[in-house]
Amino acid sequence: MIASVDGTTPMDATTAAVVEPRGPRWRRGWAGLAALAFAFLVMLLFRRGHQLVSPQVWAEDGSIILRGLLDRGAASLLAAEPGYMILAPRLVAWASLATSLSFHPLISTLLAWLFTLGVLLFVATCPTKLAGGPLLAFSVLLVPTDAEVFGIPLYAMWWSGLLILAAIFWDERARHVPVRAAGVVLGGLSSPLVIMAAPLFWVRAIVHRSRWHEWMLAVIATLCVALQVLQV
Repeated sequence: MIASVDGTTPMDATTAAVVEPRGPRWRRGWAGLAALAFAFLVMLLFRRGHQLVSPQVWAEDGSIILRGLLDRGAASLLAAEPGYMILAPRLVAWASLATSLSFHPLISTLLAWLFTLGVLLFVATCPTKLAGGPLLAFSVLLVPTDAEVFGIPLYAMWWSGLLILAAIFWDERARHVPVRAAGVVLGGLSSPLVIMAAPLFWVRAIVHRSRWHEWMLAVIATLCVALQVLQV
């Protein structure tokens, strides 16, 4: 007999094997991750490859984010302009400015693409209740929307919202709680989507009430909502 995953009920090895979450998606190895990243990169190039050839500073990237960083530095990272917090795009711009002001358009674009690839890999490999794995990430790249959401630093806020959705559909038996929590924090401080998603975290906490991390994530999501709402 061994302890159950929530540490409350004994069970035998056969039962343990049945309840083991679909963790192998986390263990694809570097070759599998590299192949996925390359495939995602090809799709991004297809959707908006010219952004790499002619990188530019777009709209709020310059008038709000860049100006705020130049005026107030890191203190502007959690500013609520335009109307809500967009931490991910600000982090991209901050890292770019810390590298080079002269090459900011190119560096920020490259960082935005790296961030987008990171989110796609996260969605493709995280242990969720949804079937499909990499196909879920590919489907995002095929969304019939304007190409401006692909490869623009400002739209890191759009991609960060996927981290929240992945956390909602997470397999409750899986571990990697810090990774999931980090996704909720980054997504919650980058996208107002967390306001609509927070009640679903509480539903998960009630359904899986014996798992402490579900309550913790519900609290984290609620704190992100509070920060977003207080900034309006």
